[in-house]
Amino acid sequence: RELLHIPLLLRLPGQEPARIAEPVRGVDVLPTVLDALGLPAPIAAQGTSLLPLLQGAAEPPRVAFAEGLTVRDGERDLVMVRRGPWKLVRDVKRGRDFLFDLDADPRERRDVLTDADPTLVEELRGELDRILATSRALAARYPASQGTLDDAERRRLEALGYAGAAEDE
Repeated sequence: RELLHIPLLLRLPGQEPARIAEPVRGVDVLPTVLDALGLPAPIAAQGTSLLPLLQGAAEPPRVAFAEGLTVRDGERDLVMVRRGPWKLVRDVKRGRDFLFDLDADPRERRDVLTDADPTLVEELRGELDRILATSRALAARYPASQGTLDDAERRRLEALGYAGAAEDE
């Protein structure tokens, strides 16, 4: 939940305060700001403008994505998508999926994968697979830096909880 349920507050000139019930994503900020300025979003922008939602437009449930990484090896432990009340979590290392109905089980204690509508499960798996394929393609096109952290950077990451814990296990 802490990877997907992150508040996003924007104050846009000329917009009344509003709350969006559907999940929003960090990638939605740029298209939203550009839309508010009357400018087009770049073709490569992954997000969508939130202005229609702020103005009360109905929209189908949006898909949000998150991943958890192990600091020790930099590999994904968990990847997940959320659409409406449904959250599909994939344990990458064990190759197992879990499905949670957040309306009925907000603490994600009961896996309902085997009881869920197979069409829903396949749609969510398809969304997750598409996002992961796009991520792999982008990673291949733009390889990450293999830099090293100095002691001060490592201490800052440890203070934020991003480093150290996995090494202690």
